[in-house]
Amino acid sequence: YPLRRQRQMCIRDRTDTYTSEELCSSLLSGNSILIKNCGTKAGFEGKQYIRIAIRNKEDNDKLTEALTSLNK
Repeated sequence: YPLRRQRQMCIRDRTDTYTSEELCSSLLSGNSILIKNCGTKAGFEGKQYIRIAIRNKEDNDKLTEALTSLNK
């Protein structure tokens, strides 16, 4: 069966402007993009992990644009 989406687990760098919680909140409120804050999961406590699921090129482009605009 073909994959419907790609999932990526990412860790936020300590020098990043946003915590994983802030990034999730900002993307949801500003762009209607939902990513998962995994910092509250067992084994990840206190770490800046997020999970991203991308279904297609359009989703990828939208996420890339939203992340780029946050850094401006």
